[in-house]
Amino acid sequence: TSGNDSDGIQAYVSGAGGNITIGAYNGGVGGNDVTTTGDDSEGIIAKVAETGDVDIDADVVKTTGLESGGVYAFTKNGMVDITTGSVTTTGLGTGKALSSSFGIFGMAYSTGDVTIHTGPVSTAADYAFGIGAITGLGNIDITGSTVTTTGLLGADLGDIPYTSFGVGG
Repeated sequence: TSGNDSDGIQAYVSGAGGNITIGAYNGGVGGNDVTTTGDDSEGIIAKVAETGDVDIDADVVKTTGLESGGVYAFTKNGMVDITTGSVTTTGLGTGKALSSSFGIFGMAYSTGDVTIHTGPVSTAADYAFGIGAITGLGNIDITGSTVTTTGLLGADLGDIPYTSFGVGG
């Protein structure tokens, strides 16, 4: 996508009992890149408002716009599972962690595990963490190759209601 406020892939479940499964993966062969160039344009965003799981499998995710994160997954009660080949964000941020151009963020708000498996993750904005994960009562499992953050000041997670953080820098 190339316009402002134009997410690459967007999925929402507003009620209880719905799951989200996103597959943008071609076994590393290519052709299934998710790329956004506009401001406020996440690569992939998936939210379950009540009970349900989020499963994202993506090959390459790239964003270049202001405040455009790579992959964001949220569920209130359920598990989050994110698998990516690589994530790159080069857009600038505004100084708050989740309004910046973060790499990958997964959150299981109340109960549920967060699992993130990824290849290289790279961010360039101030306050833009590489990989972040939060859960209320579950486990966090993060595996990856390299995480590179070149912005200043690191991620300030003070405005998020939980104090768990995965990998970042």
